Amino acid sequence: MKEIRFSFDDDDRTENNEDIDMSEYKEYIRDLFSEPDDEADEGDEEQPEEEFGPDTIPEDPDTDGEFDEDEEDGDSGGEETKRRPRRADTEGERKISRAARRRLAVRIAGGAAAAAAIGAVFLASPVFAVRNIEINDTRYFTSDEICSKIGLYTGDNGVFFNKGRAEKILESDKYISEADVSFRFPDTMVITIDENRIYGYINYLGDYLYIDREGRVIDVKGETEESLPVIEGLKFNSFTIGEVMRVENEDSFEAALIISNAMSKYEVEGKKVSVNVADCDNLYAYIDNIKVLLGDTSRMEEKIKTMAEAVAEIPEGDMGTLDLQDLSKPIIFKYST
Repeated sequence: MKEIRFSFDDDDRTENNEDIDMSEYKEYIRDLFSEPDDEADEGDEEQPEEEFGPDTIPEDPDTDGEFDEDEEDGDSGGEETKRRPRRADTEGERKISRAARRRLAVRIAGGAAAAAAIGAVFLASPVFAVRNIEINDTRYFTSDEICSKIGLYTGDNGVFFNKGRAEKILESDKYISEADVSFRFPDTMVITIDENRIYGYINYLGDYLYIDREGRVIDVKGETEESLPVIEGLKFNSFTIGEVMRVENEDSFEAALIISNAMSKYEVEGKKVSVNVADCDNLYAYIDNIKVLLGDTSRMEEKIKTMAEAVAEIPEGDMGTLDLQDLSKPIIFKYST
């Protein structure tokens, strides 16, 4: 068998064997397999690791400026003996990237703050001063009363006016069920109010309970204020403001709500009106000195409309009975003797 021997010296070559002359690489191979110099290692450990940026990467003299990522570290007591330039390069790039991001974030934050400050100054300018106030028609409040409640006046800044607080103030009033306050650019404040309308009164121990269309007690006063029916014939012992009445004769209470809702559409102006609902099959009303027979609750809105039209034709001061129990029959007014 032919042998191949590696010879470092020319004198070691033999004639019988094919040798490869390695004399030119003798120093390189010796350095490769030699033990690392302890003093050099200690010097490397004492010197702090330099940070390199993308333009300051050092050149490796053994590799002509190219770095081997797979180069293995020497083993000297488990401590790294060779520094990898590519790792330093990556860490340097990361530090530069983090610094760049921080600078960008600072610029963005500064720009946003400046834009916000400019916007605040612009919105606070007299350009957005309130010059017009629009309020829907209300029964119980004037426009001045509403504005006074929420502290709104012409000249106020419409953008920064506390609209949510104004809505809460308005809705805290027992005569207001819902309120909406908004600013319409550039100078108009719009206020929309849904009132708790009064549909009738209930006599209670000399006072009057003001009820809405659902029978909820809105207020208690010693007198009536509108030409709305005073309801009689209900049986109850107590009430709570803001809550629906609780009565013993619920059918009569339902009849009272039907009549009062119908009379809100066909008011009898300037007349004193009362309705008795004790017997749901024989309902009747008094308008001044005229008794109006209504029967049951069937076709009640037609009956109330007819009543309002007929009473307007009867001379003031006349006394008698108007029978509206059956609208299919002729309407007759009988004078009292």
